[in-house]
Amino acid sequence: MAIHLVSERARSWMALVALQTEEAKGLLPRQWNAQLFDRILTVDASAGEYLYCQLMAFCRRLDQGSEADALEHLENALASSARAGKVMRHALFLEAASASANIRKRAAQARIWLERSRKLRKPEWLDAVEASIAMCEGRYEVAAKHWEAAQALCVRRKLDSGLIRCAKEKWAEYEEVCKARTDETGIVNAPAGIPPETNG
Repeated sequence: MAIHLVSERARSWMALVALQTEEAKGLLPRQWNAQLFDRILTVDASAGEYLYCQLMAFCRRLDQGSEADALEHLENALASSARAGKVMRHALFLEAASASANIRKRAAQARIWLERSRKLRKPEWLDAVEASIAMCEGRYEVAAKHWEAAQALCVRRKLDSGLIRCAKEKWAEYEEVCKARTDETGIVNAPAGIPPETNG
């Protein structure tokens, strides 16, 4: 029985490494090998690599347009984040901030996650998160500038991987939406008075 459990975990770990290799080569999450992906979903919550597997699952489901499933994986990762290092938790909290704004449409909640990330370490750049919050609040022109800046930084730093390509693709779509909304309304910033939101 013990040998079987070790073997299962080894196979899951090898699947994770293989998916990381695909991602590093530039394959978008939706292009990852389906069998390998299914394998990492079998990783037990007690395993050290569980959080990273859940984050990868979040990215794939989001890229496939399955937002509800994506959020479930993100919540799984957040639930196990206490045993992760500061760098990983910082990145995870920023992801939660973006998801709160982009998917849940809760800007107040996004700001809470952003503040939690800042308490862990100084962020290197926040354009994508700031853009998400601004877009959620209807400040479309401000958001468009942040989306553009996020893409430009990736180009300037020569960042390239499947996740980076996926992010840039989505950011470009968001930027176009924001520009279109700005053109339609002629509003630079949405009026103040966004209704307060509850955490949760």
